[in-house]
Amino acid sequence: MIIESTVAPGTTQYLVKPILEEESGLKAGLPHGFGLCFSYERVMVGRLIHNIREYPKIVGGIDDESTRLTTEMYRSIVKGGVFGTDPMTAEVSKTVENAYRDVQIAFANEIALLCESLGRMSMKSGNL
Repeated sequence: MIIESTVAPGTTQYLVKPILEEESGLKAGLPHGFGLCFSYERVMVGRLIHNIREYPKIVGGIDDESTRLTTEMYRSIVKGGVFGTDPMTAEVSKTVENAYRDVQIAFANEIALLCESLGRMSMKSGNL
């Protein structure tokens, strides 16, 4: 199973894994149980296929075999590179990527407000 969503770090290991083990009666981990990985999505309207194929992919498996199989599968689709790690690292990567984007947006908004403010001041003083 591959989780592709934005989740809090630790969700795969401490929430999803126990639920799947309890409901299935199997233990997480290959080769005798089920495979489990987290690999986050990068969804953007009108660019979904492009993003899936072109952007690097991080795969965090609960064991080496889950990571290997999932990485192998994604390599047949993704041109931007596929990198294996553990679920927590992959989940933190998504959180950091989202935070970085949010900071960029907030910074751009603050600059826009500053420019609007300066524009109003210049118009009031007769400089424009």
